[in-house]
Amino acid sequence: MALTCLLILGMHRSGTSALAGILHILGISIGKILLPPAPDNPKGFFENEKITLFNELKLLPMLNTYWHDIRPIGINEILSIRNDLRTEAYKILEEEYKNVYILGIKDPRMCIVLPFWEDSLLKFANDIKIIIPYRNPLEVAYSLHYRDRFSIGKGLFLWAKHVLFGEYYSRKYHRIFINLNLLFENPISVLKEIIENLEIPLKIDLNKFKNQIEKFLEKRLRHYYFSLEHLPNNTPMFIKDLAFWMEELSLSRITDCKDVRERFDFWRNEYEKSYKNYFSDYIGNNCSLQLYIDDGYGFRESLSFIKNIEPIKNFQEIIFDFDKREIFAKALRLDPLNSPCICNIKNISVIDKDGREIKLEYSETNAYKVENNKFIFYTCDPQIIFKEINTLLKQIKVILNFDTIENELIKTVN
Repeated sequence: MALTCLLILGMHRSGTSALAGILHILGISIGKILLPPAPDNPKGFFENEKITLFNELKLLPMLNTYWHDIRPIGINEILSIRNDLRTEAYKILEEEYKNVYILGIKDPRMCIVLPFWEDSLLKFANDIKIIIPYRNPLEVAYSLHYRDRFSIGKGLFLWAKHVLFGEYYSRKYHRIFINLNLLFENPISVLKEIIENLEIPLKIDLNKFKNQIEKFLEKRLRHYYFSLEHLPNNTPMFIKDLAFWMEELSLSRITDCKDVRERFDFWRNEYEKSYKNYFSDYIGNNCSLQLYIDDGYGFRESLSFIKNIEPIKNFQEIIFDFDKREIFAKALRLDPLNSPCICNIKNISVIDKDGREIKLEYSETNAYKVENNKFIFYTCDPQIIFKEINTLLKQIKVILNFDTIENELIKTVN
């Protein structure tokens, strides 16, 4: 039986991958199979694949929600999840962490669904210890806007939701708030504080890992740096107050006391009262289709193009123009949705510099299954790659539809 479970509770894009990656370097088991790296996270997510896919494909759909849903989920809904899923969750822990002394789990969805996992975790491990990383919410929102084309407002609300519920559900456990900036500036000092504060039974010389950790924490991979004074003027006051308080907690190590919890209770109540008033238009699936071009130097963010779409059953035509430019393409990569999906591609073609239309056939995919032109994805980052194009492009045309998503996808995968 594992003695200690280290659980990282933080919003997407808030440094959770960096922290989990460091724990992995220190020899703490994150699981047997991890999610593969992606363009938006080239160092890797350091998420246990089985846990993340279980949360994304089974648990969240069962709760009629998804990872970027701003609606709060009632704890009674979470606790009412049927027992066979609890059995499956415990089985995952047994399969992934058997004979592990200290295990680590990082999945931002845990901020929302921790009450479901608690019984299984406590049955499997003697103790749960919580690390809550803090990153400026405006940096998180900009990162989500760049990757998923969410509005800055939606990004701020998503940050607040994960922080508020992650804090609420972790109260009964020994926990520490850490600052992402400090982690990048002085990782060894922050790690010592985590180990000592949480009384983690990890007897190693951290200085032996210093070079490896500093190489892993490449500052160039952080694209946004803001202070809290940069928060937009129309940011709800409770989000501003929450952000300033989280920064203070992560810097000064304020004692986790009654006053701290009362503040969080007030802000969580404000969130539940106000989210509809600010973003009623976002209640539903907000999805995007993304195209990457390899011009001979790999699939880079600088040559990525995003279209917001609705996952409808009728075929829809998506056109990518390049503002009258011509772009050389060695290969293309299509990311059909920013969530698991079942995608039918009726046609994908490129218009070359001479105006000729060239139909493409896929070369690689991370789809679970491909049937004719139907791609079934259970991964959170669906990808279809088209190679050996080697021509100057003026336009790319995609005609596709989505037969089923989320709940119905589970039936197909199983």
